[in-house]
Amino acid sequence: MLYTNNDGSSWPIRKLDGSLYEGPELKSDVLLETVNLGGLDLRGADLSSAHFYDVDFTGTDFRNANLSNAIFSDVTLTGVCLQESRLSQTEFLCVKSGGIDGVPRDLPKDYQVINGYLIGPYMDLRGAKLMGVDMAETCLTGTNLSQANLEGAYLRSAILYDSDLSQACLRGANLVYADLSECSLTEADLSRADMYCANLQGADLDSVNFVDAMHIATANFDMAMYEEGEAPLGLKPDDLQRLGISMNISDDDQTLG
Repeated sequence: MLYTNNDGSSWPIRKLDGSLYEGPELKSDVLLETVNLGGLDLRGADLSSAHFYDVDFTGTDFRNANLSNAIFSDVTLTGVCLQESRLSQTEFLCVKSGGIDGVPRDLPKDYQVINGYLIGPYMDLRGAKLMGVDMAETCLTGTNLSQANLEGAYLRSAILYDSDLSQACLRGANLVYADLSECSLTEADLSRADMYCANLQGADLDSVNFVDAMHIATANFDMAMYEEGEAPLGLKPDDLQRLGISMNISDDDQTLG
């Protein structure tokens, strides 16, 4: 398979092991869905305005590639090289990453590479290892961080609205002024976290661990709820009432009552 650039030049596309690539055509404006493009040598390729849906790019080399204005949806970018790649105005949705090498020339607003992960809104960061990282004021709206390790992370004023933090470890994290409204925090560990003026309005607090959490009385728990039998840990019934955390009562239970 030849790659043809916009200037008419072409060269064979190879995998990183040297073998020839025999898959679908790759070029700018291409639309590809549900295909494995892992381990390719795409250094310097122009894939601007391309649309990729459910594509696995694991281990692909994008050094100096033009990916601006492209759309990556439900895509895997684990182990890719993004050194000097152009990603301005690129759209990301539910993208899984980890082990990213190199620093892109540019990235869309609200996105950054931290600890080998592409960090930003609406990303798939399930199980990510982000212990102690500085993500102050980072926008993580709608991001899946379930089972992620954020122990000791600095998340001051971070925006985590409508994110999934179920079973995530936030032990000792700095959540000062952080927005966790409408989050799912089921079985998350917030022990020893600093929650000064954090916003947990409407959050799902099933079995959250708040043991030794700091400044919890200053946090906003308006409309935050938990299911029967899954009250947050580390808080007494009086604490729950004082903070405005209530048990979710199903329509069936209300009817029976």
